[in-house]
Amino acid sequence: SLKGSIGLILMEYLDQETIDENIFEITSLRNCDPPSSEDERYVLAKINARAGLQASENAAFDSAIVYLKTARELLGSRGWKLEPVLTSHIYIAEAKARFVSGDIAVMETLVEEVLQRDLSIENKFGAYELKILAATGNERFDEAIAISLDVRRQLKFKRIPRKISSVTVLREFLKANHALKGRSAAELADLPHLTDKRAIMGQRILQLLFVSSFHASYSILELAVFRSLRASIKYGLSKSSCGTFAAMGSILIAFGDVKRGTEVAKVAELLLEKKNTKEMKSKVHYILEGFVNHWTCPLQGTLQPLLQGYKLGLETGDTESACYNLAIRGTHLWYASRPLDDVIHELKANIGVIGQMKQESQKTGLLPYIQAAMNLHGHSPVSILSGEAMQYEELLMSFDRTGNNTNRAVLVLLQLELFVFYQDWNAAHSLLTKAGNIRQCTIGSFQSVRFTFIESLICLKAPRPSMSLQGRRKCRRQALKSMNIIKGWAKRGNVNVVHLLHLLNAVLNEGNDGGGDHFKEASTAAARNGFIHDRALTHELAGIYYLGKGDDYWARYNINLAHRSYMDWHARAKAADLCNKYPQFMSQDK
Repeated sequence: SLKGSIGLILMEYLDQETIDENIFEITSLRNCDPPSSEDERYVLAKINARAGLQASENAAFDSAIVYLKTARELLGSRGWKLEPVLTSHIYIAEAKARFVSGDIAVMETLVEEVLQRDLSIENKFGAYELKILAATGNERFDEAIAISLDVRRQLKFKRIPRKISSVTVLREFLKANHALKGRSAAELADLPHLTDKRAIMGQRILQLLFVSSFHASYSILELAVFRSLRASIKYGLSKSSCGTFAAMGSILIAFGDVKRGTEVAKVAELLLEKKNTKEMKSKVHYILEGFVNHWTCPLQGTLQPLLQGYKLGLETGDTESACYNLAIRGTHLWYASRPLDDVIHELKANIGVIGQMKQESQKTGLLPYIQAAMNLHGHSPVSILSGEAMQYEELLMSFDRTGNNTNRAVLVLLQLELFVFYQDWNAAHSLLTKAGNIRQCTIGSFQSVRFTFIESLICLKAPRPSMSLQGRRKCRRQALKSMNIIKGWAKRGNVNVVHLLHLLNAVLNEGNDGGGDHFKEASTAAARNGFIHDRALTHELAGIYYLGKGDDYWARYNINLAHRSYMDWHARAKAADLCNKYPQFMSQDK
C-alpha cells in the first residue's frame, strides 16, 4: 500500500534520531504493509517493539499493547529460537502494559510463557516482578512472599526466613541503625549509585516484599527494609533505595525516634530530586504521607499530597502505588472528619477505580470505612458494621482466608469505632478483648494512633460493678498504658493526638471535679485541628458526665453541642440517636 511504502522509505532514508522522534507515525505507516520476507518480519517486529516501549514510557499503555502485540505476533514461535532475549523483553513489556490496563488474565499468560523458557534469571526477572505484583494485588500474599524469596535465592542473595523471631528483628534493626551512623539526610542521599544489575534486582525484590509482607508478615517487612538499607549504604543507591529510606523512616518513628525517623525519610525526598527516579515518586508519596508525616504534621495536610501521589502513579504506570495513595487518602478523609456525604461519595469512586486496576487489597480495605460512614450517615442508628457495602463476618472470614492481617485489623478498628460512637461499651470491650493488640498490624499508620486512643477509651469506660476487681484493675492498667503511649506522641510533636489525650484525661477524672476542665480542653483542641467527629464525641461524653452529676444545665449544653457537631459531620443517624436518648435536652427545632 501507499502508506506502507511511505513508511518503508522513511525507515530507509531517515537517520536513527529522526526515526526515534517520529517512531509512532513511522511504525503505524509501516504496519500498513505485511512483511514479504523473514528479514522484513524481524525488522518490523523490532520497530514495533521500540514503539511499544516508547509508548509505555509515555504512559500510553493502550497504544503500547497494540505495538507490542504486533511485535510478538510478527516474531511468532521462531522468536524464542532466533532472538530469545528480544522476545522475552517484548513479552514482559506487553505483560506490564496489560497489568497497568487491568488485563490480568493475558498478563499472566504472557508471564508464564517467559518463565517456562530456558532463560537466565536476569532475563526472567521482569516476569517474576509482574507475577509478584499480581499476586499481591489479588491478596495472595503468601504466594507473593514465596516468589520473592525464591527469586532472591536464584539471584544468590542471603536467605530471608519465613519465620522470624523478635530477637532476629532486633539484631537486624541494630545493624541497620548502626549503618546509618548518625549521617545526615544530605550525606545519605549523596552515596554512590549502584551499577551492578544483579544487585539492583536484589534491591527491587526486597522492595516488592515490603507490600506483601506489610499485610501478612510484618517481621519479614522489617527484615527486608533493614537489609535493603544496609545494602544501599554499603554497595550504593538504586531507584529502590527511595522506598527503602522512606520505609526505614517510618519504622524508626514507630520505634519512638520521631526526629531521626523524619531525617531518614527525608533521604527519599532528596533522592526523588535526582534523575531517573520518576517511577518511585508515587510509592514514596504514600509511604511519607501514610506512615511518616502525620506524626508531626496535621492530618489534613496529607490529603492533597496523596491525591498527587495517585496521579503520579497513573503517569508512570505504578498502579499499585497509585491505588495505595488513593486508599490511604480515603482513610484519612474519615479520620480528618471530612463531611460524611463527601467521604461516602469519594470512597465509592475510589473503590471503583481501584477495582478497575485489580488491586483487591486496597479495595477491600476501604469497605469498612464506607460502611461505617453509611451507618452514621443513614436514617437509623446502627452500631453493627454491616449493610449495603459489606457484611462484617463475611469480610472477616475473607481476611482470615487470605492472611490479610492489616485489613483485618482495620475492620475490627472500624467496628470498635461504631461501638464507641453508639456508646456500646460492653460490646466494645468484648471485641477488644477478643481482637487483642491490633496496633501490631497497623504500625506506623494513623490507624495505629486511632486504635491506641480507642483502646484506652474503651478500657476506661467499660468497667461495670458486675466486673471482677481483677478485671477492673486490668482495664485501668491497659488504659493508662495506652494513654502513656499517646502522651509520648504528643510530647514528640504529634498535633493530631492532643485533643485525644485531653479527652482521655477527662474520662479518667470523671470521678472528681477535674473532668469538666479536661472536656473543655479536648473540645477546644479538636475544633482547632478540625476533628469534628471527636469534638462531637467529646461533648456527648461531657453531657453524660454532667448528667451523672445532676447538672442538667451543662448536660443540656454539651448534648446540644454534640448534636450540632454530629450534624456538621453529616452523621445524621448519630444525631438522631442523641435525640432519642435525650429528648429532654433537645431544642424544639431538632
